[in-house]
Amino acid sequence: MNENFQSVDAPAIRRGRDACARAARDRGGVGIIVLIEPQAGHTPNLDGKSWVVGGLKAVHAASSAPEAPDDPGEQTLCGLDTAPMEKHSYHPTAPGSHWYPPNLTPWLCHTCDTALKQ
Repeated sequence: MNENFQSVDAPAIRRGRDACARAARDRGGVGIIVLIEPQAGHTPNLDGKSWVVGGLKAVHAASSAPEAPDDPGEQTLCGLDTAPMEKHSYHPTAPGSHWYPPNLTPWLCHTCDTALKQ
């Protein structure tokens, strides 16, 4: 696991997982937004896919914001601020699909992944 990920207590993980479950139930689908954490010091470009050129640090999960279901909430499931992150267009296509794009597995945030599996 990447040493740059911060440790989050179990109640925070449960709250994040529960928020995703509520969003999924309310929307009739998976209430998870995939976020890209760019490398430190990287500024996103206007196309919203600057991580392709500038490198990515990690792939995170966040529940959708209650007031804007297509936007992420304020924190990822591992407790990071979502503001500096870029939203990825990936959405699971079938039950049992990964919540993240399979080609980005090497950058998976294991804390977010664990929160979704508990």
